[in-house]
This record gives sequence, C-alpha cells and structure tokens, in this order.
Amino acid sequence: MSETIGNGANRAAAQPIDTLRQENAALRELLVRLRARMAYVAEDSGEAAVLSWRQALGEVMDAVRHHERRERLLFGRIERRGIDGPAGVTREGGEIRQLRDLTEALAQADVDEARLLVEAGERAAKAIEEMIAREEETLFPVCLDAFTPDDWAEIREGLTREGSIAAGAPEEIVRLPTGWLSLAQLTGLFDTLPVDLTYVDAGDRVVFFSGGRGRIFSRSEAILGRKVQQCHPAESREVVNRILDDFRRGRQSVAEFWMGFLGRKVHTRFLAVRDEGGGYLGTLEMTQDIGPLQRLSGERRLLEYEGGAGVVEEKNATERRNGGIAS
Repeated sequence: MSETIGNGANRAAAQPIDTLRQENAALRELLVRLRARMAYVAEDSGEAAVLSWRQALGEVMDAVRHHERRERLLFGRIERRGIDGPAGVTREGGEIRQLRDLTEALAQADVDEARLLVEAGERAAKAIEEMIAREEETLFPVCLDAFTPDDWAEIREGLTREGSIAAGAPEEIVRLPTGWLSLAQLTGLFDTLPVDLTYVDAGDRVVFFSGGRGRIFSRSEAILGRKVQQCHPAESREVVNRILDDFRRGRQSVAEFWMGFLGRKVHTRFLAVRDEGGGYLGTLEMTQDIGPLQRLSGERRLLEYEGGAGVVEEKNATERRNGGIAS
C-alpha cells in the first residue's frame, strides 16, 4: 500500500495524516517526560517527584483519550465502507485501562509505594508506543488506500472539533463533558472566580489551588503534593481527618464554617467530589468573603459599576423605553 501524497484522495489526506503524525510525535514527547519523572521517583527524590509524575501521567492520559476519539473517526469510516479493520490495530481500551489503574494507584501512594509503581508505569509507556506503531504501520496505510476526498474532508472537520495535542498547536484545549476551554481560558476562569479554591485528591494530597490577587488565605506551590493534614496546624488536624473520613465513607458531603478574619466575614465550605457512581475523588475547599453579600439590601435592576460608572447611560436608556419613567 502506497503512502505517496499525489492526486485525489491521497492529496486530500495530506493535512489530516500530517496532523495525526504530529500528534503521535507529541505523545512520544509526553512519554519522554513521563519516563523522566518516573526516574526521579526511582531515585528517591521525595513527594515533589511523585507529584510531578502524577501531573505527567495525567497529561499522557488526556493524550491517549484523544487518540481513542480520533481512531473512532477513522474506524467508523472503515466500517461504513465495508472494509475489515486493520489486523492488530483495534483495541478494547487496554491502554486506557492501564493508565487509569496506574493513576488511581499513584493517587493514593506515598513515596515508597510510588517507587513500586515505576515498573507498571514503564509497561504502560511501552503499550502506548506499541499503539502508535500499530497506527503508523497498519492503520494509516489502510486509510490512505481506502478513503475518498470526501472522507478526508469529514476527518479534517472531526480533527478540528477534537482539537490537537500536536507540539506547536496554537492552544491546548481542555475538553469537558459540557464544553471546552483553552488552557489560558481555564486558568483565567479560576483566577477570576470570586472564591478561593483548593483541591485535595482521594489520597489526601493537595494537587491544585486557584490563583488570583484577591485570595483570602495565601497559598504557595510548596503545598502541592503534600498531605493536607500537614498544611493545617496540629490543633485542627483532628477535624480535618474527620471531614475527610466522613466524605470518603459517604457519610457526609458538605462541611462549612464561617468566621471573622482581618475585617472580613469568611465562609468556607468543604465539598466531597464524587464520580458518577458515587466514588470518592477528593475534596474541594471553597472560601469566600461574604461580607459584601450580607450588606446587600433592596434590589439593583439598573447597570451600576463600582464607583458609579455606567448608571446614567442605562437609566437614560430605560427611561426612553418607558416614556421617561424608569421601571
């Protein structure tokens, strides 16, 4: 089977096939980083190395899920054209299962336990490399020979919708069940929310906190990867442990507190995060200065910015619509 890009379908395939190969190259780069992070763990580099491995593993998981979706674009057209799937290429989510199991085990592992998982991490990395080889050696040639220009046009549209993990892609897209955001948009969203967020994973380790200049309680990257109990004073650890235990066992899902702090009225909620089956994924801490909300009274139906700008324009427009009487 020839892969020469000439006229007809092969010429139409040039851009999609190039994109697919670039994405495979990007995934190989992620595997290089993954192996480097695993090597740090194996060298006894502490909790920071384990956190770094978790992050790299998450990146690989996202990329492999993307490959699963894009393969469906190709296999769907192969099946509709009555062509048998390329031998040895179709898989039943083996790579995803390996990565998911490894991710779950690593989320709850301490440093010593994480070192024992390095061998499983290497097996997962090799399985992904074999997946890429099967695509490039078997799947892509079949598609180049079988697909029409119309097929490739639809595939190009599908790849555009899916986004790209290829190195040098304009934006990294985070796909969610209800939409998608670029990494820059997602970061800006967290920094803009009028609440402070901190996320603790199922292994009680702090893995995320939101930024923004208006944080009530300051955070630094030094807490990432640490057990949340270590981030609290000794006198409050018993309460923290009780909350996490109640959440983990499904006895409770919300714990909240409020207090005065530096002239603010601070409301803190701890929320259990669960998957669709009710499995415990971690705990979200959400903190907000509710003083401004407590001072609200009456109603505000006209546009009014802080400092008063914008009120006159909106009021005048409303009066014109209502014959000079603002509603």
